[in-house]
Amino acid sequence: MGGAIGKLKGYFSRLALTLQIAESHSAAVRENTPPSFSLIVSRKNAEGAERLIFEFLLQHMVGLYDVIVGGGRDRDVVRIIADFILASNKDRLVPSDFTAGVRKLRGEPAIKIAEWASRFVAMGWLLAEADVGTAKAWLVMPGLRFFFAERREKAQAGRAAAHQILKSMGGTKRAQR
Repeated sequence: MGGAIGKLKGYFSRLALTLQIAESHSAAVRENTPPSFSLIVSRKNAEGAERLIFEFLLQHMVGLYDVIVGGGRDRDVVRIIADFILASNKDRLVPSDFTAGVRKLRGEPAIKIAEWASRFVAMGWLLAEADVGTAKAWLVMPGLRFFFAERREKAQAGRAAAHQILKSMGGTKRAQR
């Protein structure tokens, strides 16, 4: 999947240029004039290409690879980790944050946590602190939580509700000690 995600920069350029040419051609048809093409992409078309990649292509690519490689079993874990990242107020996440915040990752070795985090690095959600070797921490990309503000609120509300349910049932193992 990493190879496919690495190609997204090229896809972005191609999509932005295609949208620019389509817009120029459409205007020419409406005005009944010869098209004049510019290789300078407008902000509107660049943002359109970005939306196509993030709202369509990337989601479907992740889903496709999950089905092909993992038989679909990773989808729920990816969503749970995504909700954790969005709900967390930390801008720097270490493996222990993931194991404390994501039940399915508890007891997993740091290398496994790094593998899961690398998916979010590839999707542009996280930035690995280490350029070489296995990262020991990840930075949440600036603006991510703002971009997904609605989903963040739902994730935080869900986590708060789950915490309240556990608390009403006698708390967690720590509270029972």
